[in-house]
Amino acid sequence: MPKPPARPILSPSGHALTRNPARIEFAAEQLRTLSYKEAVKAIVERWGIHPATAKGDLAAAKRLIALELDGLEVRAAEVARNERIANKAEDLADRAAAVAVSGTAADYGAVAALHRTAIAASREVSRLTGAYAPKQIEVKHSGTVEVALQIDAVLAILDERGRAAFRLIQEQIEAARADGRLALAAPEDEEPDPGAN
Repeated sequence: MPKPPARPILSPSGHALTRNPARIEFAAEQLRTLSYKEAVKAIVERWGIHPATAKGDLAAAKRLIALELDGLEVRAAEVARNERIANKAEDLADRAAAVAVSGTAADYGAVAALHRTAIAASREVSRLTGAYAPKQIEVKHSGTVEVALQIDAVLAILDERGRAAFRLIQEQIEAARADGRLALAAPEDEEPDPGAN
């Protein structure tokens, strides 16, 4: 499914800016590191546009930076809110556990529900701050790789130096097999040689 188009950056009057998004991103990066004049010069040099167009790109870049900062503020507020929820739920769970001396299932259920609330809020804080562990992906493999090559075809394309290198590789493989440093598995459809090893 294709990704939905990003919201356009709007002008102060509410009209969509039809500027090159790559130029606006570049302008935003320049504003973060350079002075305004230097940023105009860098944009003009990089994109070969008129300084007035570069100034328009910088104005759009300022709005883009403001939107990014607003997003950071919203995220920080959500983190603080979820931390308050987690702390309050933990406090309530501790109080409920101290009061639940009668030991009824309802008392323990209430304590467990409060603990779940605290855990959920803590997970949300971790998600918002990027401090959560990524999901583990398990990769299974057989340990063998099949390469469908015909040695004759490979040798046919090698020049004399390539064939000499190939002979050297063959000699080293045979020497490693002979002294036990390289143990090759027997193919599944053949029986292993009883005289080997």
